[in-house]
Amino acid sequence: MTKLAERYGISGNGLAKACRNAEIPVPERGYWAKLQAGKKVVRKALPAVKRDTPRTVIISPPGKREDSTPPPPVPDTVAAKVEQVKQTAKPVSVPATLSNPHRIVAAWLEDERREKRARRGDPWALPLKRSDATELDKRRLRILSALLKAIEASGYTLKCERYRDVQIRTGTMTIELILEERIKQVRRLITDEDRRSSRWYAEGQKWTQEKVPTGRLRLRLLEPEYRHVVKEWEEAESSPLEALLDEVLPTVAGKFEEIRLQRMRQAEEQAKRMEAERLRYEAELEAKKETIRFRRLVAHCANRRTAAEIRELVASVERSPLAADNAELFFDWKSWALSHAERIDLLAKETLFDRERL
Repeated sequence: MTKLAERYGISGNGLAKACRNAEIPVPERGYWAKLQAGKKVVRKALPAVKRDTPRTVIISPPGKREDSTPPPPVPDTVAAKVEQVKQTAKPVSVPATLSNPHRIVAAWLEDERREKRARRGDPWALPLKRSDATELDKRRLRILSALLKAIEASGYTLKCERYRDVQIRTGTMTIELILEERIKQVRRLITDEDRRSSRWYAEGQKWTQEKVPTGRLRLRLLEPEYRHVVKEWEEAESSPLEALLDEVLPTVAGKFEEIRLQRMRQAEEQAKRMEAERLRYEAELEAKKETIRFRRLVAHCANRRTAAEIRELVASVERSPLAADNAELFFDWKSWALSHAERIDLLAKETLFDRERL
């Protein structure tokens, strides 16, 4: 049901519902797995046609759900950049053979040939995990070679970080390009052969998930930092990937312009945050200075009163008979006491008005 439903662009449940409405019996769950495993299955017969049974069943893909939140508007510079590349970029033409591959693809092929030569004659060597022998993989390399040449001709630089993962760069901006076969995960019934060959099935487990190659190529553009998918192209029976390659360059140009605008906004926001932090720090420093200056003012008042009390004490002692009887000792004591009064009394010093002194 799932494979047949793909032809009509609907789900397997949608096709089964359409069959039920038309009173057409559908295979029960696990029917095809049992048939493939050689087990006996029962094929339901078509019932007699009733008077109200529809003669024609129209199957159409469901309409897309309308998102309540509209997408953000595309900036004018991004739209202009995309339109400019659409008008000026040359069509991407995929060659029939790989006689003149791009340097990155040629390096991949040479690495694999070198690895095969090194493994030749070694009975203990493990088989290669990758192979370029299949027709799909050869086609993938032809498409990738043509696309990389077109990207490089547009002024971008290319760098290969991992096998089959290519980075498109301009300045400090990077987009990752991945072209691979789409692998889908399917649910199937566990057979007796599966249980004999594997010990990893739980007791009573009937179904398992397995990855199945689809034979269709998928091209993705990603932001390396967050692994966010920028755009994805997947071929279908009616539209091979070769017919979609002309959309790649405008998408790359638009995304780089979008990243540039995003970085400009981030730089402006960072500058605003730094300016706000600077103003906050200056206000906090000024408040601390004001607190210290006020505390110093209070200390000056206390010192002023203490200096006045010292001078008053010296004058009182000087008028007493004690000073006349001990003139030499009094003179030394007087000089010492008045020097301390002068030291703590800032009335005659310019530092009293110093705002910056903490």
